[in-house]
Amino acid sequence: MASPNTFTLITFTITTIILSLTSTSCSQPSFYQCINQNSDFPVAPSNFYAPNVNKTSFTSLLNSTAQNLRCLVPSIPKPQLIFTPLTESHVQAAVICAKQQKIHIRIRSGGHDYEGLSYISVSDEPFIIVDLSRLRSITVDIQDNSAWVQAGATIGELYYRIWQKSKTHGFPAGLCTSLGIGGHITGGGYGPMMRKYGLAADCRIYRCRNNEKYSRN
Repeated sequence: MASPNTFTLITFTITTIILSLTSTSCSQPSFYQCINQNSDFPVAPSNFYAPNVNKTSFTSLLNSTAQNLRCLVPSIPKPQLIFTPLTESHVQAAVICAKQQKIHIRIRSGGHDYEGLSYISVSDEPFIIVDLSRLRSITVDIQDNSAWVQAGATIGELYYRIWQKSKTHGFPAGLCTSLGIGGHITGGGYGPMMRKYGLAADCRIYRCRNNEKYSRN
């Protein structure tokens, strides 16, 4: 039985970032204004969540991908703000504004996080979260065996989009479908096929149809 073709995956990913600066507090209005000044596209106030403005929505979003309840206890420092960008330009602006306002920043992809590294802080310094869950576009191109995937999409969503286009193509990533692409790829991309095809982060497989052999580039 022939093995499936495998994809090159091109991702818009952003690693977990901590800006090690002398932190100050971050207010929603000032950060909102800064984002709009530094982004190519306007952003609505509804993309910002703060505990002192919309506490219910803030708590729901903060806990949405948390799998470790120890990270949610009251003694664990919480972010001052959660920002949900809609474009890559918004993400770039968020990093610029965090640096300007001297606030620590955590980047959270669209999947689960058992360690809490994307939504908690080990220090008492104020921080914000840039939540990429709304950046989850996936474009699969069968002709050149590639896929463009934004960091907020999950492994399961990627597998499904590939399956929609082809029943003989695949991509060597993890087993857990709730993994976010951003965190998975920046961590290397370990999966059950890595011994044969390598890590998801650097894998490209070409199929030689004449003898069913595979070479990795």
